[in-house]
Amino acid sequence: RPYAERAVPELQERLCPHLGRDRLVILSAHSQGTVVAVAALAQLVEVDPAVLGRVALVTYGTPIAQLYQRFFPAYFHRPLTHRLHARLARGAVTDATAWRNFFRETDYVGKALFADGDLAACDRRLDDPALQPVVDELPLTQPVAAGPDPIREARSALALHSDYNGELAL
Repeated sequence: RPYAERAVPELQERLCPHLGRDRLVILSAHSQGTVVAVAALAQLVEVDPAVLGRVALVTYGTPIAQLYQRFFPAYFHRPLTHRLHARLARGAVTDATAWRNFFRETDYVGKALFADGDLAACDRRLDDPALQPVVDELPLTQPVAAGPDPIREARSALALHSDYNGELAL
């Protein structure tokens, strides 16, 4: 089967057991994963609108506004993202905490998703290059085990579409 026919239902199969137990879920997605996450959640809201009241969404480096809304407007459009946002995390502290979208101006794929209007607070621009090193409350002299992306030095290199998980703001 094509990727979209597998990825969306597989994500829904992973989410539904947690949502069925009244658990709170934070779904975090990067790049193409944000497209899969939005498609999966948009389908779930059609089945049971109340189920997404326990889901918060964190996206970073999303191509939805940059590419998908432009080239696939029948499937990804502003009303869809706004309706989805309205159903997410009904108990959130603010509307902006139900869906946070992180992006960099230097990212060639991921851009602001809610750039204008009343949901603009959901978008968070990250500095690139970083203005401070990633510390995670460890002494700067202590080596830190790096994940898939190397630790980025402050004011030295652009991260572009990578290393979102290493950002302090996340």
